[in-house]
Amino acid sequence: RPLLAMISGLAHKIDCLVLFGNPFAARHLPALPAIVLPYWGGAAEQAAVETLAGRNEPKGKLPVKW
Repeated sequence: RPLLAMISGLAHKIDCLVLFGNPFAARHLPALPAIVLPYWGGAAEQAAVETLAGRNEPKGKLPVKW
């Protein structure tokens, strides 16, 4: 809850949020311009950085329904 409160308070300053872990947690986030939900493990961290740097185009689909 403290992290969610912090993100909510800073939402107007956030351009993109990278959330590792359970994609269902993103349901509780405030409206943000972009959220990157990389799969945990492997090269996910590097892929997220490359996506934020514009070297990857995000094109995956979440295996969950919103």
